[in-house]
Amino acid sequence: MRYLSAILLALALGTLLPGCGQPPALPSDPTDTTGTVVTDPNVGKAAPDFTESDMNGNPVSLSSTRGKVVLVDFWASWCAPCRAAMPTVRQTWETYRAKDFMILGVSLDNSLSAWKTYVAGNGMTWTQVLNGYSSKSGNTAADRYHISAIPTQFLIGRDGKIIASGNYIDDLDGKIAAALK
Repeated sequence: MRYLSAILLALALGTLLPGCGQPPALPSDPTDTTGTVVTDPNVGKAAPDFTESDMNGNPVSLSSTRGKVVLVDFWASWCAPCRAAMPTVRQTWETYRAKDFMILGVSLDNSLSAWKTYVAGNGMTWTQVLNGYSSKSGNTAADRYHISAIPTQFLIGRDGKIIASGNYIDDLDGKIAAALK
């Protein structure tokens, strides 16, 4: 019985630890509203562009960051692993913010007020946008990046190509430093 409990606990933790929550369902039609085929982002390939609204309702496009090294960080205020990772994300911001580096936080929150409160209360001074969770177009940032668990990060080079991705990017500092050279 003790072994069965240990196995069940391991299975439960294995499904919960990589990330939390489910973002909006992926579209059944893999094309966005412009007819462009939405592909899975892969290392070495161009990062799919997206435009989402910032804290003031202004549009922010990933393409507007070209020429900088960008960490796209998908997260939500209700996600415990995201909250646990936030001090590391903040430290990354503090380390590289004076260089050609930026973080683009993409929140999957369903509550505008919860999102704004969390960002303000946790010193998240880097660029934040709210994923178009109410969009039915299948063209939100989470849709374009096929996000199935959060936190998920994508490190994008100055050329707009994906350098690394994952729930937690191994040797993120080393990869950022190399990309900034």
